Amino acid sequence: MRIRLGLLMVYLAIPIDLIPDFIPILGYADDAIIVTLVLRSVVRHAGLDAVQRHWPGTPDGFTALTRLTGLHHQHAPSDHTDAHATSAKDRGGPSSQPDLDA
Repeated sequence: MRIRLGLLMVYLAIPIDLIPDFIPILGYADDAIIVTLVLRSVVRHAGLDAVQRHWPGTPDGFTALTRLTGLHHQHAPSDHTDAHATSAKDRGGPSSQPDLDA
């Protein structure tokens, strides 16, 4: 992981580009694409929780980052229900959870 970040820093520091900057749009896009791919790889390897623990910005900024990079928190399914299950109360039966609407 650190090797990838180190190589990225070297790539950005050297004046040689994969696509020369004088080529419209693509000249600058190659740097942005490489940075995005390396950072996405590092975040996937480290995990979003590790990145969030070290995130210096706001929660809204972190949410925007995860949305833009296509990386989202993977919530573990609950022991009692899954995303498509309904509670006993939703089915008309007694619920083990307190009724907070009362």
